[in-house]
Amino acid sequence: MVFSSPVFLFCFLPMCLISYWAFGWRSRSSFLIVVGCIFYVASATELLLLLFFTIVSNYAIAKLIKRYANETIKAKLALSLGVLLNILSLSYWKYSGFASKLLSDLVRMLGGHDDYIVTVVLPIGISFYTFQCISFLVDVYRKDLVELPRFRNFAAFIFLFPHLIAGPIVRFKEIEHEFVERPAKRLEAFSLGAPRFFWGLAKKILIADQISVITDRVFSL
Repeated sequence: MVFSSPVFLFCFLPMCLISYWAFGWRSRSSFLIVVGCIFYVASATELLLLLFFTIVSNYAIAKLIKRYANETIKAKLALSLGVLLNILSLSYWKYSGFASKLLSDLVRMLGGHDDYIVTVVLPIGISFYTFQCISFLVDVYRKDLVELPRFRNFAAFIFLFPHLIAGPIVRFKEIEHEFVERPAKRLEAFSLGAPRFFWGLAKKILIADQISVITDRVFSL
């Protein structure tokens, strides 16, 4: 689901805001997980399980790091394991198809005829949520987080749809308070945020989308 699409602007976003203002803030983490799932399913239904698995596995490793916080070697091993698993997952989903094509081209250059191309569907937003998980593990290792957050808060952090598929990469400690504190000055915050959103939307539709018509043709050459 694209932020500039009519479905998002006139259906998803208004319903999300109305629901959140009505009752969602009282259980905001659960609410954000639900709307994040809906948002992600609208873009990539078949890869939602991968996102869930990424969240669960990273939280389990974070608990392991926290458990061995006072044992440097074990904590480093747990952190290294988490970073390695995330990088391997990202590398497979993002680069296995490209690597297999290079292998097939090489085989043909050497006289072979077999096709080794692997077709992999690239999960939407995998780069963003993978690096956010890594940053979370690093923050836990560095003890930048006083306590390990509840699982639902961490899941809501990853499922936060405004940056789930398009970034930017956000560190959990920067928005941790948003999951636990009662929202204050909600109307004032909305009045500040709405113009920023629509100004950005206008720049995308009126400037970026129009320039892309030219740049796409240039890059295709």
